[in-house]
Amino acid sequence: MNGIIDQYSKELVDYEPLVTIEKVGIEALNIRYVDFLIPGIVAMMIMSNNMNGVAGQISAWRERGILRRMQGTRLKASTFIAAQITARLLLNGSQALLVVLIANLVFGINVEGSWLALIFFIALGTLAFMSLGFIIAGIAKNPESAGPIAGFASFPMLFLGGVFFPISNMPEFIQPIVKILPIAHLSSALRETMNIGTAFLELAPETLILFGWLIGGFAIASYVFKWE
Repeated sequence: MNGIIDQYSKELVDYEPLVTIEKVGIEALNIRYVDFLIPGIVAMMIMSNNMNGVAGQISAWRERGILRRMQGTRLKASTFIAAQITARLLLNGSQALLVVLIANLVFGINVEGSWLALIFFIALGTLAFMSLGFIIAGIAKNPESAGPIAGFASFPMLFLGGVFFPISNMPEFIQPIVKILPIAHLSSALRETMNIGTAFLELAPETLILFGWLIGGFAIASYVFKWE
């Protein structure tokens, strides 16, 4: 009552305060589940296309003798691998862009961060999982065995890599193991870029770990890769 009467008294004498307080509403970041899910789907698509796709395709070409005939030509192994990388980068980039555009039209999802950073992580994830696909193609004896090996490696990542639910919700004892997986860092980098708009330099840990998988994977793939 004192406050109401005091305010009424000030209005009667046309009192104007020298210091005022302006109320400003602060809204926390509102991330829906679909906002969380779309980057995970893009990461899952990149993993599946490159691990399963590369392993199955190279194994089939080896069994049909296509790689042996290529080896007999002037085609260098580096040229062959570069062609595979270029084709996969274009394929994954187009598919990822299509998924993001559909998500924008249907669910109203916007890319809060840099498109260049988003494209960079799509390309880096493609190369990292391609290296794993070449490893599987090198150790698989035929296409029939390449599929199960790729599935055995990729299937656990779908549940442990933070594709469908946050890694922080997993048991604490398993989180250090999960944070080593490439898909965990790829999905995290895509979410940080798309949902939050995190600066590229702040995603240095994800970048370094994906580069580590890329370099280590291609080093092993070059050792186990066979033309015949």
